[in-house]
Amino acid sequence: MKNPLIFLLALLPFAAAAFYVQSASETLSDLQTKVATLHQKAARIEEQKKIDACLFSQIQKADPSYTDTYLATLQFLEDEARRIQALSSHQKENSALQHRLDFLRSGENRLVFVENKRERKKEFQEVEERLQHPVEMNEEDLKKVLVLIEGVTLNPYSPKEGRPQLMVTDFDLTKRRALSDEEVYVIDLKLLKREK
Repeated sequence: MKNPLIFLLALLPFAAAAFYVQSASETLSDLQTKVATLHQKAARIEEQKKIDACLFSQIQKADPSYTDTYLATLQFLEDEARRIQALSSHQKENSALQHRLDFLRSGENRLVFVENKRERKKEFQEVEERLQHPVEMNEEDLKKVLVLIEGVTLNPYSPKEGRPQLMVTDFDLTKRRALSDEEVYVIDLKLLKREK
């Protein structure tokens, strides 16, 4: 081969074939990436459909008076009230203890929710509720409340039937010592309730 031009021309089909194979390989790789992405997206959509179906099922079975029936009827700091009652029978002149006992027994220390806003959606309504005033409770009382709101089990407490979807949107917890020298938590919270 004395003419290099003929040699280069002979290599040209091989170079074109190599370029075509490389281009096709890159296109195939791009398509495989797109297919994998579509599979992931389809799996996420299916998972979201399952979550939505579960949510709508929960909303359909929700008791509209759930917060009034289960949360507003809870009594807090009952152990402290019993101890103060026992102490006050021996110390009749301690007005601070009597005032604390009156507060615990009066019903002022209960979860009373006030509706802030109601918004209708296509298949449910959202109700924003807030506590009318902060409430004092101990650790066991807090567990009871969280079980009823979150719908999870914290031994020995279990969630109740008919729970609407409840989401805590604002939660303020302050720890302090009560007059009886017990640790109490002062709770203030807002809920978003989804119901039928």
